[in-house]
Amino acid sequence: MIKKIVITSLVFFSSALSEPINFNNIEPSVFGEFHQVKEPEPLPQDSKNIVEEVKVFFDNEYNKLQNKIKELAFSFLGQQYKFGASKESAKTDCSLYTQNVFSQIGIKLPRSSIEQSSVGVMVPKNELQVGDLLFFRTYRKTVSHVGIYIGDNKMIHASFKNKEVEIETLDKKYYKERFLFAKRVIEPSS
Repeated sequence: MIKKIVITSLVFFSSALSEPINFNNIEPSVFGEFHQVKEPEPLPQDSKNIVEEVKVFFDNEYNKLQNKIKELAFSFLGQQYKFGASKESAKTDCSLYTQNVFSQIGIKLPRSSIEQSSVGVMVPKNELQVGDLLFFRTYRKTVSHVGIYIGDNKMIHASFKNKEVEIETLDKKYYKERFLFAKRVIEPSS
């Protein structure tokens, strides 16, 4: 009841003042009274520069990580494909390939493409970045293939059809029709 009277009084007095009271900046005190909250002071210019420097640092580190993923992914080009290949094999399948690439930068991915599709965060196709995982339905209605986005609307993957790790365009009708979603397992600075 007292709060209602105080708020009503504030509204009445506010209309009499030249500047209306901003109720988003009013908080009750411990005694149930209301008081105006000061706006936070803007950051000094030096602090803004430090924040910007930190952002640039993290962006550079993220770019280095993306380049490392691309470099590692390319190092497997031409490796022979075998469905269900084991770690001990000289051959690979799509999910063992992505697992091997990411393990070399310290990111542990599950073994199968469907399990890998459950990690990371969803990424819209128009926001893909180097290192994002791409998931497709190939021989079943759910996830059955995975590749790594390398930029310029291309991926690198262990291809069942061509029986090796290769680079493929995402514009190819086969992949356009079978694309499900993308996941990011490395995070850029925010």
